[in-house]
Amino acid sequence: MLSGLRANTITLTPDSDNPYELARRTLLRALAAVTVPRAGNLDHVADHIREVASICDGWIGSIGHQVSDLAAVPLDYRVFDGPFSEIVEGNATYVAECAVAAASVERRVA
Repeated sequence: MLSGLRANTITLTPDSDNPYELARRTLLRALAAVTVPRAGNLDHVADHIREVASICDGWIGSIGHQVSDLAAVPLDYRVFDGPFSEIVEGNATYVAECAVAAASVERRVA
């Protein structure tokens, strides 16, 4: 479970021309800037999941460009186009939104 983990320092390779390192730096900076929902509140969890998935989509897209550029054979780049968002949308986001709806009904009944 990740809840007990704390990352106080992340080492980023400065001024690297390595496109994979650039993608990693971009990913880590974007993830570090994400606003995390308040504990015990489900209202913004689905949006949080979407935001993180979108950031990861950007990272995998950058990696995909490198793979595509360096491959000796033609590739179907679409596999690098938004796979994280495709995975969570309607799955994890749906469950999170159902939990919000159920909590709302429960509050109204109580």
